Amino acid sequence: MTESAHSGAGSRLVDRIKALKVAGAILHLGSHPDDEDGGMIAFASRHLGARTVYWSATRGEGGQNRRGPERGEGLGIIRTWESLDARSVDGGEVRYGPFYDFGFSKSGDDTLARWGRELVVAEIVRVIRMVQPQVIISRWSGGPTDGHGHHQAIGLVAREAFDAAGDPDQFPGLGLPPWRPAKLYRSVAGDWQPGEDGAFGVIVDEYERAGHLRVDTGMIDPVSGLTYQEQAHLAVNRHRSQGIGFVPEPGPYYFYYRLEHSAVEPSAGPESSFFDGCDPLLTGLATGPGPGDDDLRERLGRVVDLVDEASESFRPDRPSEAVPALLAALAVLRSARRDVASLPDDRVAAVDAALARKEQDFEDLIASCSRLRAECLVDRPRITPGRDIAVTVRVWNGDGKPVTVEEASLDVPPGWTVRPVDASPAGTTPTAAVPYEARYVVSIPAQEAPYPPYWLQEAREPYRYRWPAASPALTHPHNLPLVTAAIGVRCGDQLLTLRPAAINRSAFPGGSRELPLTVLPPLALAPRSRREILPVSDQDTALELDVTVRCVEDGGAAATLSIDAPAGWDVQPPVVDLSFAAGGETRGVRFRVAVPANTDPGGYRLGYDLTSDGRPCGFELNPIRLGEAGSAGVVDENTCLAEAHLVSPAVVDVDLIDATFVRTLRYGYLRGVDEQILPALARFDLDITELEDDQLEYGDLSRFDAIVVGPNAYHSRPALRQHAARVLEYVSQGGTLVVQYQAYGYDAPGLAPWPFTYHQPHDRVTDPRAPVTLVDPDHPVLHFPNRIGPDDFDGWVHDRGLYFFGEWDRRYVPVLASHDAGEDPRAGGLLTTVYGRGTYVYAGLSFFRQIPAGVPGAVRLFANVLGLAEVRVRERMSRLQGVDLFGFMTEPELYQAARIVSERWVDAGTFLARQGERGRHLFVLVDGSVEVLKQVDGKDDRLLHVAGPGEALGELTLLADVPRSASLRAATDAVVLVLRDDAFHEWLRLHPDLSRRVMQRLAEKIIAKDQDG
Repeated sequence: MTESAHSGAGSRLVDRIKALKVAGAILHLGSHPDDEDGGMIAFASRHLGARTVYWSATRGEGGQNRRGPERGEGLGIIRTWESLDARSVDGGEVRYGPFYDFGFSKSGDDTLARWGRELVVAEIVRVIRMVQPQVIISRWSGGPTDGHGHHQAIGLVAREAFDAAGDPDQFPGLGLPPWRPAKLYRSVAGDWQPGEDGAFGVIVDEYERAGHLRVDTGMIDPVSGLTYQEQAHLAVNRHRSQGIGFVPEPGPYYFYYRLEHSAVEPSAGPESSFFDGCDPLLTGLATGPGPGDDDLRERLGRVVDLVDEASESFRPDRPSEAVPALLAALAVLRSARRDVASLPDDRVAAVDAALARKEQDFEDLIASCSRLRAECLVDRPRITPGRDIAVTVRVWNGDGKPVTVEEASLDVPPGWTVRPVDASPAGTTPTAAVPYEARYVVSIPAQEAPYPPYWLQEAREPYRYRWPAASPALTHPHNLPLVTAAIGVRCGDQLLTLRPAAINRSAFPGGSRELPLTVLPPLALAPRSRREILPVSDQDTALELDVTVRCVEDGGAAATLSIDAPAGWDVQPPVVDLSFAAGGETRGVRFRVAVPANTDPGGYRLGYDLTSDGRPCGFELNPIRLGEAGSAGVVDENTCLAEAHLVSPAVVDVDLIDATFVRTLRYGYLRGVDEQILPALARFDLDITELEDDQLEYGDLSRFDAIVVGPNAYHSRPALRQHAARVLEYVSQGGTLVVQYQAYGYDAPGLAPWPFTYHQPHDRVTDPRAPVTLVDPDHPVLHFPNRIGPDDFDGWVHDRGLYFFGEWDRRYVPVLASHDAGEDPRAGGLLTTVYGRGTYVYAGLSFFRQIPAGVPGAVRLFANVLGLAEVRVRERMSRLQGVDLFGFMTEPELYQAARIVSERWVDAGTFLARQGERGRHLFVLVDGSVEVLKQVDGKDDRLLHVAGPGEALGELTLLADVPRSASLRAATDAVVLVLRDDAFHEWLRLHPDLSRRVMQRLAEKIIAKDQDG
């Protein structure tokens, strides 16, 4: 079975005829492009004949992308195309809100606080007034079962918007007539993710009662031969970027909906239809008492009867048999529309809008049944300002019955000019062999702006797009056509207006395509870097900026390029002259920017100023393209099936950050998933080596002072899991391991030093403004080499972090805590522990997002995390300096000594050493107390001494291979530094002079002890 075999327009003419008499539309509300109840959409549009519109608050910009590299706004475009593809299968339409999918949110209140509650209500009111539904179905209930906070948000405001849509005093600024829906339903199904258990499509006794509706989408669609649910599964499979896949199967499949509010008398028992108690036909538009409504109801009733006649006359092989009845129905509808003015004033605009839309439906369907084909073709899909395009308008008549083309014209944007070239005479009767044809030349103004998707024409706010005011494209999936033909065709006694949009039709190897017309700048820029993160400096800082200039203009272009920089910043060369002979040519340019010494920390912007023929062209042009499913090779401008362009000012943001790194350390880095930390820190001149998988198995890890594991690398790099024990051995031998967030499964034994578990769902903090408290304010990670304060947690983006430890072994030390509103503090986002000689750090904080975004506090904290390798050594130096054996050493010698000791946690009652054993270790007590016990003549142990922090135990055993003279037992839980004799002797072997001084120090201590005795 192919997914396209049952979605052709020709096979659905009978459905379109049936839908002409139905005015009762259904509006389905959701949050993301794949939230929809697809079975309901197919059932309502195909079986009920109702216009069914799915409204998504976002375009799914925060979702995954399993089909390509696009993220953010680019992914939103991909997912818009996928939604249109899905609706082509299930028969629905799609509309959008202006809200940005900012990623996971825990609650509806949090989401509404970011999107703006009143704005969300207003946008749902907008789409209600535009679609004019009789029934609204919210996919979400507004409660915890919705899961994602975006889902909950729509559920929370659905009723509020339902009530506000019909109130003329609410949101008058939308410029749309009020509309009162009749019924509000909510889906009873909660959230579900692929891989989770769930029972779908089955009878649920709990919902077989009054106030609920069961819909069987397992019914057979007589046109396609598939069930409506099979069509739904075929449709949802079009969301390819989300990795969704369902197997269409026949059989019963049930959806349940709860009736929340009804303006009509509800059924006493379970409902049988969304339209119970309503008149979903055209006659339902005449809702009030009075002569105006009575006359309108009678006329619209006649339209319904004529549509029924057309349905009876329709034959798939002779669709024109239905045309006479359809023309008669159109005549009555137009007459009814002329008399709408007699209705009460508060209903005139709304009813007229509904009838105008239905009139357009009649015109389009009559043309389809008459096998009229109108097309508006342009000679290229992309045009630059100041140029001309050739437009050809044609009308073909495949049925042979006489129709005449009375007139044709083009609708173009303001300022564009249209020059007719030639045309068939008015009154021409086109045929299948000889069409009506008119040709034009359209001139685009020299100052015309580029034409990106309407919601991307301005830079968005953090959580929503800035829509152009009063644009007719608002809520639509894409831009409305720049050029549209208006063709008057006489069919019988009615004049139809056909409005084909301008497209460019072309072939490519393996297929063909139709692309809409768009306007691009004559030249475009592609900066190599969009953000540079620099350390503050007391010297001038040199910054090299590379940018590629591409000529879009077919005939070539000349331009000048410069950089707008802050005052005092020197840019060389000041100006670059550019010349291109033809479109497609590129040139790379390098600028050298000198950032003055002692420039204050903060954010600065460098803007590229590209001018051609007086036109500003300083734009970055990022094409988003969709290729044929399953096709191999690169999708480019010559092979794409769909195309849109992100157009934005070409700028480089420079962040000067006051952050100190320990530059004497050597770092290894294991790159994780979708991260740019290393490029972001390139200007800090750190000694960082990116590690490949084979180095995990064979490389000398000990040459690194610290190794950083990138986000989710234990899942994306199987070699890391395979050699996890070797990585932990690196830590135990004195290395520092910094592990950024890892997903479920990292809590398996053998990956982290000590046991821990994630909560289900995992702890995360989604609000980047969430309060941060210092659990251990004296922890060195907050003090060296940068002192971390409250300001360092300002300006974070997207979130605080994810996959925090849920429960953990007491040997882990939490440093920070944070939490979303209404939750307890989550302290598992930054933890440290000592493991052998080394240090382990788990950082669930989202450094991978913050650092590339130039968040100063995150860079400073990350520098401190890396600096823990130095901190631990310096702490141990301080401990050793108080021990007689080490107290005489120089600082460099103490530094080396500190690197060969390890740290151990000891439970109370545990023996560190026993009397009579061969001594192998020196112990330096860091915390707690240790008892020194001696057994004499086989009697019970006698307490000789209780050692406290700072005391050393077992110094002589390092040099003399003799039995211990006493036992050591932890009196309390204790922490000790441990120096093994073999490491000590190897150290002395490498430093003979130090060995001699150590011997002298031990001799002095023995003599002093004898003298004291």
